[in-house]
Amino acid sequence: MQNQLKLLENEFKLELNELIGSGKFINVHSAMSVCQMHLQKSKDFFLSQKSVSPSDEIYYFKYFKPKILAKIIFYKRIQKFQSEFPLGDEDVRLNYIKLHLQTGHLFFKQYNTIITYYRQKQEHLDENFFIRENAQLHTEIEHRFLSLDFTHSTGYDEILAEYIALVKVQEFLESVQKDTSKLNLPSLSTEINESSELKWTSSKSALVEMIYGLNAVGAVNDGKMEVKRIAFWMGSTFNIDIGDVYKTYAEIKNRKGNRTKFLDSLAEGLNNRMNADDAGLS
Repeated sequence: MQNQLKLLENEFKLELNELIGSGKFINVHSAMSVCQMHLQKSKDFFLSQKSVSPSDEIYYFKYFKPKILAKIIFYKRIQKFQSEFPLGDEDVRLNYIKLHLQTGHLFFKQYNTIITYYRQKQEHLDENFFIRENAQLHTEIEHRFLSLDFTHSTGYDEILAEYIALVKVQEFLESVQKDTSKLNLPSLSTEINESSELKWTSSKSALVEMIYGLNAVGAVNDGKMEVKRIAFWMGSTFNIDIGDVYKTYAEIKNRKGNRTKFLDSLAEGLNNRMNADDAGLS
């Protein structure tokens, strides 16, 4: 089930990235619609499962759902902030920003226990927080849980989503606090994969060679995966904006002489490495 959820997450990231990367500023309403559509799609998939293992349920409510829900919360808060931004002098505007920053700080303080648990990547209480049946027992101490639909929530997944969203909201507010010209939200395509520490240090055309090479030999999903999807995942993994992958491919095809310079250098480099290993030189 987790593999299927990861595919759903990648589809969501791809569609959102294509939307927010299409112009200088994000259309918040459109971005929110994409998020809501994928949250509903994920909910339908999850609830359609005849049986869900505890590990899958924990993964869904601790990691999967909060990421999508956080985007919705983030865009809603930004939309509200922008629409109500005052037209007064600098002091009025700064006070407005400080008020919103304070709201975030109060939330962090109120839910410090679960936020700290999540940030420290603890797991010993996962069954209490992220299994629906167990989470219902917390309604007496968590008043906000009383109106929840426990078929698709444990309560704590929503707290995590709000935390993830507020971290991004705080960053946005702090940037506006320093420079109110940043009131409009710029493209966030660089935030799509926040967890990867890998960085592509060769050229973009080299990466495109590898993408098309993987696709040509059916190394990814038996060759049935679209090039643009492979490009998105590779770009996300290696923290690089590949740009127009089709245009780059056309340029590679038009090269004179050797058209697969990078792939050939990979084969040569690996053979040299193995030869050195065999000779005991490495």
